[in-house]
This record gives sequence, structure tokens and C-alpha cells, in this order.
Amino acid sequence: MSLNDVVYQISSFYKSRDKEDHREEVWQLYDAIENYDEEYNSMPLTYYIAKHGDYDSLKKLLAKGISIPTKDHNGYTILHQIVYGDSRDYCSWADEYKLVMLLLDNGVSILRKSDDGMNALLIAAQRGKRDFIKAVIDAGKKLDFVSQDGESALHFACDYAQREAGSFHKYDKPAYEKIMNEVIDESNEVLVRIHKDHLKSQKEHYERSLKKMNDAIEILQLLIDAGLDPDQKDNYGHTAKEIAFASLEVRIPAILNGVDADDSMEAKTKGMNMMQAIAKEDVEAVASLLQLGSDPNEFYGESYYVDSIDLEGKLPLSFACMKLNIDIIKLLLEANADPNLKDSNDKVPLTYPLTSYKSVSGNVYENKVIPQLFKLMKEHGFDFNQVINDTGDTLLTLTCRNVDRASGYNNYTFEGVFIEELFKQKVDVNKCDLNGVTALMSVCLGESRYMEDILLSLLEADADMKLKDSDGNTALMYAAKNANHSNAKAFVDLLFEFGEPDVNEVNNEGKNALAYATENNNENLVQYLLMKI
Repeated sequence: MSLNDVVYQISSFYKSRDKEDHREEVWQLYDAIENYDEEYNSMPLTYYIAKHGDYDSLKKLLAKGISIPTKDHNGYTILHQIVYGDSRDYCSWADEYKLVMLLLDNGVSILRKSDDGMNALLIAAQRGKRDFIKAVIDAGKKLDFVSQDGESALHFACDYAQREAGSFHKYDKPAYEKIMNEVIDESNEVLVRIHKDHLKSQKEHYERSLKKMNDAIEILQLLIDAGLDPDQKDNYGHTAKEIAFASLEVRIPAILNGVDADDSMEAKTKGMNMMQAIAKEDVEAVASLLQLGSDPNEFYGESYYVDSIDLEGKLPLSFACMKLNIDIIKLLLEANADPNLKDSNDKVPLTYPLTSYKSVSGNVYENKVIPQLFKLMKEHGFDFNQVINDTGDTLLTLTCRNVDRASGYNNYTFEGVFIEELFKQKVDVNKCDLNGVTALMSVCLGESRYMEDILLSLLEADADMKLKDSDGNTALMYAAKNANHSNAKAFVDLLFEFGEPDVNEVNNEGKNALAYATENNNENLVQYLLMKI
């Protein structure tokens, strides 16, 4: 009988899913093979046996002196055959743990990579091969391999566990709970039968998904217990802990952070500190950290970049305002975060939405996030007229200076909504920064199409156009300096609608508004100002 004929018969036993144990019939077939060096479909016989998880047959063949080729024609070791294989190909009596232990005990090296440079342990972690990993650990073999990108087995295992947890919590568990809660007309036998079949199928799927997630979590615990470092960074500076932070299953980050997963409060923090939880916008983790005693007014003590901003010396409330996460802002304020407290950069929290240069989604406007933010800040004692940074700005002066970089959304701008809310708080429109620049002056210099409405609102709020900055410039001079000729003319016209600015008044350089209009070659404005002299 040819090898192909023998293996064909063996294959039928491997594929059999009846309740009988066919290992003796399979061994009799293997035992009858005359040339064990012959290959089946270009695969060494030992590799074929390993592919099907047949520990018993391989053990007996090794006892007969059969050798295991170092690599197959594809450049894989027999360990690679196991980790790349599909457990659905396993025979009913397969034992992956014993199989791997047998191979390791017989000199197969976990150190040897495939021709494409991959280590079998890393692949096992990547594919959730729990029994393989447990065998390598129990055999006392090397574990601290890294990929070409510097990823450890723990990086790969954590990524796998996160994916399995995501699949379970997002899809499989909700689908099972949905069908469990379906109300069926018991009088309709057809519907009852269909529902029963569907429920059985969904339950089996749910249980498989749960087992895969639990196995993945067990792998993490095995690797942690074996001494792998969850803080080890890959070539891009990422740790396994960081991967775990995003998990929907609290046990995953809990294991990597040495937290008791049965302690629900600590587990919900996922091992994160306050800034990390805010970075992930994990409301549950923030709430748990606060309940565990985290100080909402504590300055962050290490360098940690998010959106190109270093959070060292920043406050949790500052970061939450930067993220515009109302739920987290509310939690922090209710935990006595001080909205008037300045960080190490001498900035109050409300400064950061204006200076972080974070793109703002349409949801911020549609959900009226800024009005909610102002309401919360007011309720918790924020002083809207205070100096908010080291350049002497108020929120109004800073916002008005930033309007030129505003981008619109359905006739809204972030700065525009900010200013609208500031007017509702009846802020002092005549406060200035350390250079004496008022909100009115900044707006008069602005080239944005949004500026005219803001200027009108300031004038309606009794903005003083006679004030001067430290260089002696008035609002009229700022308007005359405006590079946008149309804006310059419109702004000057508005100033005269609300008062009588002095065209002849000069600044510290001895220049008046007419001089600046002339320098800008703004003929229409020059003619207008000449009529006002």
C-alpha cells in the first residue's frame, strides 16, 4: 500500500467526529509504513501528524527512531506547523500541550525562526495558541523573543485578547442576549421551533466566543506569571499595557497592571492613571479613579504626549477641556476639581480648548458642547473675567485673537460659539492683555469673514474704542492696519456708527489711522477717513 493510500485512510479517521476513539486504528496504519522518510504532498510525515495534533502516534514513531526534519520545503519548523495550523484539523484525541512538550523534549528548538523571520512562540501569541504557550513555559524555554518591530509575545497576546474581547462584547454577547429576550408567540409552533433552533445556534456561538476570550486572557496571565514585562516598549514606543487600555474586557488591563480583576472598582480603572483614562475618554475608568481617591487637582508629573501636547504639569480638568468630553468634565468638577486653578504653564483649564489646535467635529456644535461646558464651569465657580494665562489674556481677548484661524461648520465656528457664550456671561469687554490689547483691537485687525459680527457684538456691549495699547494704538488704528481692505473699511464704518473715534490721534510712533490706511494702499478707507477729519 502506497503512503498516499495509507494517509488517505488515516485522514478519514482524523476527520471523523463520531464518539469512538480511533487512535489504535491510526497507529496500526502508521506502524505499517515502510519508509518514514517519504513525504505526503511535499510534507514530512511528522509534520502531517503534528498538523492533526496526534500526540500518541508521534510519540510512538519517535520511539521507533523516526527523525524530525529541521524545516519543511516552506521554511517552517514543526513548531511553526502547529502554530500556523487550524485546530479544526485536529483529530478528536488531539493533545496540543503534550505534543509540544514531546517535541521540545526531543530537541526541537523554540529558538529557530522560519525562513521569513518569525518565531513560533510569537506566532502562537498572535493566534491565541494557549496550550502551545503553556507547554513552552512549562518546559522552561526562552520566552523573551521580539519581532522585527520589537513586539514581545505579550504585545501579540494582548492584541489578540483585545480583539477576542471586542468580538465577544460588541457582537456575540449582545446577539445572544437579544435572542434570549425575544418574545415569541407560543401558539405558533413554526415560530417556536425556528426560535429554538436559532437560540441553540446562537448559544453555541456565544459559548465558543466566550471560551476564546477566556483562553486569550489565560494566555496573558501565563505570560505575566512567567515574567514578561508589560511595560516593555516596541520599536514605536508602545507597551502591552497601552494596548490593554482600549479593551472592552476589564480583566485584560487588570492582569497587565497587577490589579485584582475581582475588585470591580480597581478593575474598572484598567490600570490607568487619570491622564491615561482621560486620553482614552474612558468615563468609567475616570469615575473609578476618583472614587479610589485620585486627586482631580493634581499636576501630572511625567512627560506624556497626546495630540502633540505634553501633559507634564497639566491638570486633569485641563486635559478633559482639551478633549471637550462633557461627561468627564462633569465628573471632575463634581469631585471638586478647581476650574480656576492654573497649571504649571499658568493657564486655567478653559484655555486649552482654544489653544490645543484640536480639530472639532460637527457633534460639538450639534450637541451644544460649549454651552454645556460654560454652564458647568459657571456652576462650579469659574471667574470668566480672570487672567487665564501668562500673557495676561482673559478668555475674551484670547478667543478674539484666535478667530482668524477659525473654521466653520454650518455657519458655526468654535471661537464664535465661545464668544457668544462669553457674552451671555456678561464679561468685561474692555479688559486687556499685558500689552494693553483689548478684544476690540484684535477683532479690528482680523481678516476672517466672521469678524464683522463679533465686532458688532463688542460695540453693542459698550466696548471702549478710545482705549490704547502699550504702543498707543487705538481700535481705529488697528482697523486701518487691516490687510483686508474690505474688512478695514467695514470695521472703521462700524466704529463711527457707535462713537466718534479721533482720526487725528497718533500712537507712540506718531502715526494715526490715516497713515496706516495710506501704507496699506486702501484708497477707499483713505477717502473715508479724510471726510472724518
